[in-house]
Amino acid sequence: MKSVFLLFFLVGIIYCSTAQEIIVFQDGSFDCVKLIEINEDNIKYKKLNKQDGPVYSTAQNSLLNIIYKSDVDLCSSNQDIIVFTDGSLEQVQIIEIEESTIKYKRVRNPDGPIFSVLTNRVLCITYKNGTKDFFK
Repeated sequence: MKSVFLLFFLVGIIYCSTAQEIIVFQDGSFDCVKLIEINEDNIKYKKLNKQDGPVYSTAQNSLLNIIYKSDVDLCSSNQDIIVFTDGSLEQVQIIEIEESTIKYKRVRNPDGPIFSVLTNRVLCITYKNGTKDFFK
């Protein structure tokens, strides 16, 4: 009986740890959230790290993107994160930042090629230490 309970408990923990969405704001910042309600004008959500906390509400037009149950675990990442102007996010290791380009490697393919992107296609980089650089 204890084994069955433990199995259900572990399955529940795994499901809860992956049940997350990411909202990307126009300024390039983002939050890992549990969406509560979405309507034409706004969304209501709880911050993933404060499930017992308040319900937040924000206007839809203040968002750049909503990433539903992302296959990349950006919310518990210890990597750099690039927020692109189209609202997409990429988990990366920053190699070099020049005046007009950013060079990086994708975390999911660390032995792969070095990618280069123009800084005008990037809103923000959030580094693994929590600091941010804004490009727009």
